[in-house]
Amino acid sequence: EETQIIAVPPEAAGQRLDAFLTTQLSDLSRAAIQRLIDDGQVLLNAVKPRSSVKLAGRSEERRVGKECRSRW
Repeated sequence: EETQIIAVPPEAAGQRLDAFLTTQLSDLSRAAIQRLIDDGQVLLNAVKPRSSVKLAGRSEERRVGKECRSRW
């Protein structure tokens, strides 16, 4: 299983997780990203987050399985 790690810069603090990932994964819609999050395919610091979680001002990571990206 292949994963993609996305570091969150400090200037992304306060953004919703799904909105931030939409800017990083331009080939996916926000609805598709929300489905990935709801399905547990996105992790925030090794924890399954909610789509609406606000990003902190520190560096964090999200992992998205490659096989999930191909579904949308």
